[in-house]
Amino acid sequence: MPRRKQSSLVAEVLSSAESLKENIESLPPNIRDKIREIALSMIAMPVKRRGRPPKMEGKRRRGRPPKAEAAAEI
Repeated sequence: MPRRKQSSLVAEVLSSAESLKENIESLPPNIRDKIREIALSMIAMPVKRRGRPPKMEGKRRRGRPPKAEAAAEI
């Protein structure tokens, strides 16, 4: 019975991650550490901000919006 598509995708990702890990481990230590830092910063979750969202930048029109023009007659 053939594997499900999803499980084969997971297996493919895991095998490529393992080969990437082996390639990184073969590099010199100083380069290896920098690559590891970059990779972790790429996949790290962004820090969630608490409280009110910041104000939108830019000028905001004040007052009443202009009236819509009447539709042109044919």
